[in-house]
Amino acid sequence: MDLKNPPSATDLLAAIEPQPIHIVVTGHVALERLIELCIVESLANPAVLELDRVPFLQKLALSVALGILGESSMPAYKTLNTLRNKVAHDLVLALDKQVALDLRNSMSSAQRKELSLSPSVDPFAVLREVIGALYTELRSALEHRRERRLRAEAYNDITREALTGANYGQAWVDGRRSLEIELRKRVEAKKAQLGWTYQSPEHEGGPWDLYEFDYIVP
Repeated sequence: MDLKNPPSATDLLAAIEPQPIHIVVTGHVALERLIELCIVESLANPAVLELDRVPFLQKLALSVALGILGESSMPAYKTLNTLRNKVAHDLVLALDKQVALDLRNSMSSAQRKELSLSPSVDPFAVLREVIGALYTELRSALEHRRERRLRAEAYNDITREALTGANYGQAWVDGRRSLEIELRKRVEAKKAQLGWTYQSPEHEGGPWDLYEFDYIVP
């Protein structure tokens, strides 16, 4: 801004008013970081993926593959990503009513539940609302996965504490043997249905340590 020749108030307000380019870029960054966080908390060793080098669309596909997002959610993120790429190449985003309508129409029915019942005709307002809805979807997915993990950890803690304070002796061993035999039968049946012929490891021979069993995982 040339302070030697101060602009009019109208020009000043136009210059500092948030533009579509700003909300597209910052909104896209926020959504991408939230997708990364969901992926990180869904994997045992996410560091090997080097997510900072993974393109947005691949992160989006991975989030669907991991069950973080449903496949029907992808089009809205892809459409927003296209807008973001236009900004990156042209540094200008012409956000007319049709562009905003296309973005809104790319949303799934579940995503649209986060939109107002009275759709705005202002393209900028539509863009803000869509990004807010996508952010809410990702935040909900993250909180759901965290809740599942914490519930599984709590269940495992309760189980471990119960076993620590109990002395099952031979009854425990017999119960584990029966369980392993039944599990093996069911696993073999499922393998046959799938046409898999690999040899399952031996489990039912025992004896088993009181704490050597697979806990529930989220």
